[in-house]
This record gives sequence, C-alpha cells and structure tokens, in this order.
Amino acid sequence: MRLSLLCGHFFACAVTAAAASATAASATIPVLTFENMQSPGDSSTTLSLDTNTISTTGDSGAGVAWDYSSIQGGAIATERYGIAPSQTPFALLYPTATHCERTVQTQSQVDNYQYYSVTASQAAIIGASGGVIDSTRYNDPDVVLKFPFTFRDTNIDTADVVQYVHDGSKILTSQRRITVADGYGTLKLPTGNFSEVLRYKAVIDQNIKIVIGNSVASTLSYHIVQYLWADAGYHDFLLEYHPVLLKNGVQQRRSGTYWTDPKPLFVTTAIRLTGGEHRVRAGRTFSPVGNVWMFSKLGFQGAGSRYESSVRLKNALGRSLPESSFPR
Repeated sequence: MRLSLLCGHFFACAVTAAAASATAASATIPVLTFENMQSPGDSSTTLSLDTNTISTTGDSGAGVAWDYSSIQGGAIATERYGIAPSQTPFALLYPTATHCERTVQTQSQVDNYQYYSVTASQAAIIGASGGVIDSTRYNDPDVVLKFPFTFRDTNIDTADVVQYVHDGSKILTSQRRITVADGYGTLKLPTGNFSEVLRYKAVIDQNIKIVIGNSVASTLSYHIVQYLWADAGYHDFLLEYHPVLLKNGVQQRRSGTYWTDPKPLFVTTAIRLTGGEHRVRAGRTFSPVGNVWMFSKLGFQGAGSRYESSVRLKNALGRSLPESSFPR
C-alpha cells in the first residue's frame, strides 16, 4: 500500500518582486502570492530526481547562489494538468474546491486528482481522489501557504485527514506542518538559470493509523523535511528535494522532483495608448532585468486595430523604465 505524503505539489504561485532589505539592498526579495495558481489548461512535466546527483540542500539566507546544474532525472515522469474542479470525475466529493491538479505518471498511467481551496490569503489542500486511494478527505484542510509569503515568513498549520482505500480500509492522519522561507537568490538547473528564486523549507510530522473494520491494524509515524525552490517569472516550482524521510524513526530513501519544462509567467496587464486603455495578456519570454518585466512581440487588440511591439512593462510594484529605453 502506498501512503500519500500529502505534501502538495500544485502551488503554481505568482511571484512578485518586493523591496530589498537593508542587509541586501542591491537584491530583490521574491514574494509568493495567490495570483498565479495553476489554471485550467496549464500543464507541466516533472521527473523524479536521481538523488545520487544531489548531496546538499545548499545555504539559507539572502543572495544565495544554488547550483544544481548537474542533477539528473530518475525513471518516473509525471504530467501535471490544471483543470477546473467541475470538469473532474470527483467534483461532487469536493464542492468547495476552486482549483484542481490532475497528475498522470507516464509509466503506470496512474491518474490522481488533487483539490484545493484558494483565496487571496491562503492555499489549502481539501482532498484527492484516484490512484490507489479511493478518496482523501481533509476534515481540517492542509493550509500549505498563507499569502503573501516571503523571505523569513513562517506558516504553522495542522490537518486531520481520512483516506478511503479501495479494499475498504481507512488511513487516518494527524499532521503538523511548519513552513519557513529560509532563502532567496539564484538557481542553476539543467533547464536553465533562474534569477529571482525563493526557497522555503517545510517540516511535516504525521501520525497515521491504518483502520480495518473497527480496529486499528497498525500505526506509523513520518517525519519529513522538504525544500522547494520557485522563481519570480515561472509557474510551478523548479525543484523539490526531500533529504529527510523518517518512517517510524528510520530514514527512507531520499527523493525529489524537478520540473523539466518550467513555464514563463503569463501576466494580464494594461497599456495606455492613444484612444484609451486596452487590457492585454502577454507572455514573458525571458527573465526580468532587475524589477522590470520584459516582453517581446506583445500583441493586443483595441479600438478596431491590432498592434505588435516589443516593450518593457511595469512590474507588480509599478516600476518601469522610461519610454526612451524601450526596445524597438
């Protein structure tokens, strides 16, 4: 029986640039928000991590340079799809869900749907169905992040979970999660270099009872430490690593995941032109310079005409370069 670690991979959070602290005045500090959670139609691919190619979590703190350019993927690939909860086969079980991620392991073709409730102030897992587990119900939702979330922020949450297995047994889990954003800086991966990266550490303790009929057949305890890295201009995470996984006090195999095709962030913004203000949807095609979002071949339509250009836009703080410096 495979027990879900209930860690929550879905959080494709928008990341914006906040003002730098006095101790790192030349750098920007990424801030996680709710604004760019994975939407229906979004997709990504992850590979299990060959942990023989990663031996350290790297430093914490400000302005860190994490270099994992030599890591390699393992054998298990997973496809991840954002999907509207109402379009899933288990929608009636999770009526309060606002987001859903469907995951498919490409080798086993095991399908799983994980459901979330997302607001401006937090993202919480409320349930999952598919695969070995028939359904997972969070009597007390697992609040994975509170927003906004930035360097040195801490989130502490507890959750109570019931998992119903196809054979009629149940898995009861009481969980405590402590999440701390412990570093920011740059990250090198085989997929490229990323310049506005926030890392956070989650420590998860679980007490588990496996119930058959009305009897507790066995108990388990897990202690999990995971590190996750996310960049300012991309959906999803870039890298996830679990250096510690203790099952009843015994270390299990280290594990991890990295995203093979990180997707640039898409931003809805507004540009004022002669004839009025027009809203556009633009895809950032390369990393920002400082705090400035850079777009190329920006297309928008308004007042009966279509325009294309390459421009620099204001970032989330409202900062922009003067018009004379726009690329032509």
